[in-house]
Amino acid sequence: MYIVYLYIDILVSYCCHLIQGFTTYAERRIVEVVQGEERATLNMGIGWRGLNRMMERFKDNMEFTKLKPKMAGIDPDDVYSEVPYEKGFQFLWRIEREIGRPAFDEFLKKYIATFKFQSIDTETFLEFLKTNVPGIENKIDLHLWVEGTGIPPDAMEPDSATYKKICSLAAEFKSGKLPSEDEVAKWSGQEWELYIENLPADVEASQVWALIKYQCYLSFIGISSVLLHMTIVIDKILEKGTVEYLIVHTTILEYFTIADKTSASDAICQLIPLLTQGALIIDGDEPTNAPELPKKAKAKKKRSKEPLIVRIMQTREGLKLGISCLKYGSAKISFGRYTIGQA
Repeated sequence: MYIVYLYIDILVSYCCHLIQGFTTYAERRIVEVVQGEERATLNMGIGWRGLNRMMERFKDNMEFTKLKPKMAGIDPDDVYSEVPYEKGFQFLWRIEREIGRPAFDEFLKKYIATFKFQSIDTETFLEFLKTNVPGIENKIDLHLWVEGTGIPPDAMEPDSATYKKICSLAAEFKSGKLPSEDEVAKWSGQEWELYIENLPADVEASQVWALIKYQCYLSFIGISSVLLHMTIVIDKILEKGTVEYLIVHTTILEYFTIADKTSASDAICQLIPLLTQGALIIDGDEPTNAPELPKKAKAKKKRSKEPLIVRIMQTREGLKLGISCLKYGSAKISFGRYTIGQA
């Protein structure tokens, strides 16, 4: 998904949440071509469930269920959610259903051709939509979709047979029934994740233990292969030294949830030198030599004296990462005048 996000962001940059919606839409169109319609619909079903979960999360502050929320004075990390991805996807999917996929594909081609390598805002997109799809504002309440809270009434829950089957199997777990080997034979990690997320909240500990011991589950979930894949990903991230970003903090924290202590300690050993160096900051502008952008300037970066760990721990995920360093680290770690770790 990150590659799709980067590609779309390069083509058209947005001063709004629509980029996440376009990314999710494009990702699912790719999945449909590569893995089939049912797999794409399963992804949509999982996204729909996540969107409804976000409605519950923000029930006391529905502002953050808008596609265009008011963010003045708000730390984006504090309200990061699936809303822009899944509600944004639902918005584009609603337009596709209204005018048909062939017409929507033509609209997207014209849209990208018009605004490629430019930055636009929400209003620009909406005006372009109304100009190129005449009367769309009379068929879809665009204001409600972009400025309204919650899930619009014309949003649609995807109809995935696989999604319904998995949810049904999860509901049966409370009565002690586990899925058969035939039922899980073609499951990937995504199906298992959906199954586990839909387990009843009030199951007995003995039932959970029965699932953990379930040989079929252990063989198909493939923790060892997942760990190997994530280790490769983490190693590449640490080699590049790009550890100041929230998405990296989240990825490393997810890795720690499945890594054994040795693997986690190895990652920490690579992470510590990166956290002890100064954080990258912008230090004025330096003209670029690129001939196609003679009037542009690129930011010059330098490292501050403040260790990176001090800066990243100002965010929730960064703080968790710092605490994880304490948890897995065995040696005393010094950050200038800051010292953490065991003596």
